[in-house]
Amino acid sequence: GLVFGVALAFARKSMNHTLRGVEDIQDNGYTLLGVIPPMQATIKQSFNGKDTIEIEGRSRSTKLIPLLDPWSPIAENYRLVRTNLQYLGRGGASQVLLVTSPSMSDGKTVTSTNLALTSAQSGLRTLLIEADLRRPGAARLLGFNSRHGLAEILEGDAWPAFERDEDAEALFYPYSTDVDHLWFIGAGSATVPPAELLGSNTMRALLKAAKRTFDVVIVDSPPVLAVTDAVILAPMCDATVLIVSNDKTDLRALEVTRQTLSAVGAKIAGVVINGFNAKHAGTYTYGYYKDGYGPDGKSDGRASGDGVSAN
Repeated sequence: GLVFGVALAFARKSMNHTLRGVEDIQDNGYTLLGVIPPMQATIKQSFNGKDTIEIEGRSRSTKLIPLLDPWSPIAENYRLVRTNLQYLGRGGASQVLLVTSPSMSDGKTVTSTNLALTSAQSGLRTLLIEADLRRPGAARLLGFNSRHGLAEILEGDAWPAFERDEDAEALFYPYSTDVDHLWFIGAGSATVPPAELLGSNTMRALLKAAKRTFDVVIVDSPPVLAVTDAVILAPMCDATVLIVSNDKTDLRALEVTRQTLSAVGAKIAGVVINGFNAKHAGTYTYGYYKDGYGPDGKSDGRASGDGVSAN
C-alpha cells in the first residue's frame, strides 16, 4: 500500500504540467525577473476590497498598487522587476519592452501598467502603449480616455512625421498624463484588422520615434497563443517579458510561447510570476515599509530603506 501510494503521487506529479513555483521556471531554463504576490489581501486591507477608487475625479483600479499604495510589499516587488529589467540596458540605450503572456488572464496588462508606473516613479520618461487592440484594459485601469489612440495613429498619416526627429516630441505631447514622467497611448478603436496595423511601417516608425524620445517604452500586447499580434510586435522591440500565473499557466504552453517567439528572432528578457504566494512555497518575501523591513513584510524595527523581494 505504501509503495502504491508513493507511485501514485509520482504519477500525478508527472502528469501535472501546471506552473507550481519558482523552481519550475528556473528548471526549464528561463530567467526569473521577479514574483508578484496575490493582490486580494492588500486590496482588502488598503481599499476595503473595492475594485476602483476615485482620485480627484478619476476612477482608478485598486490593482495599481505602486501608484496607490507605494509602501506595500507588492509595490516593492514591482520595483524589483523594474530594476532587473534596467540591467538589460546597462549600455545606456533606451529600452522598448514588449509585455505578453502565453494565454489569457495571466495578468499581463496589470503587470505592464504597474511596470510603467514604477519606471515613471523612478524619474524615467516612460511611455506605455496599449497595443492590445482586441481586448484593451490599460486605459480602464488608469482611468484614461483612449478614444483617440494607437489604432487612429496607425490608420492615419503620421508615419512621415514619426521619421523626423524634430517632430517626435510634439507628436507624443498629447499623450502625457497626470502621473509625473508617464505618457500613455491607449488602444483606440480599430477599423482595420489589428495584425495589419501592428505590422505596418507606421508602427515601426512609432516605436523608433518612441525609443528616441523616452527612457523606457512598454508595449502591452495580446497573449502569444491567442493571436499573432505579439509575434508581429516582438521583433520590433528590444526584449520581451513573459507574464505567467502561478498555479494556472501550463508549462507546455509557456514552452510553445518561447519557441514561437524565438522563431521570429525575439529576445526573451525573462519571466514574471503573478499570484505567487511565498508562504505556501516555503520561501520568504521581504516587504518595504515606512518603519523598516523584514521577512513576510513584517517590520523588524530598523530604519526605512529600499526593501528586497527574495525567494
